[in-house]
Amino acid sequence: MVEEHHPIDSFQVNCSVYLTLGFDVGGSNGFLLVTERNLILKNNDGTCTLAVMPTDADGFDMGKNIQLGIPFLRGRCTYFDTSLQRIGFADAIQH
Repeated sequence: MVEEHHPIDSFQVNCSVYLTLGFDVGGSNGFLLVTERNLILKNNDGTCTLAVMPTDADGFDMGKNIQLGIPFLRGRCTYFDTSLQRIGFADAIQH
């Protein structure tokens, strides 16, 4: 459960929806999936909110860049390799 919080730009969704987003991040295993487990937040009032929000990039990138936040990182181990200037991801073990 999360705190009662409904931001203006949030999207209410059916709590029983099955949803998967895929991201091509490059590399040999560069396609990462994010499922409803990490995309949908259940609120204290029984409603559900999509954990993805629009961003205002001022049009400088013509929609080519997105911000990956908590829904993307939740359930993953993230490795920042500053010497080679790369980021690696691995699925976390769910217990």
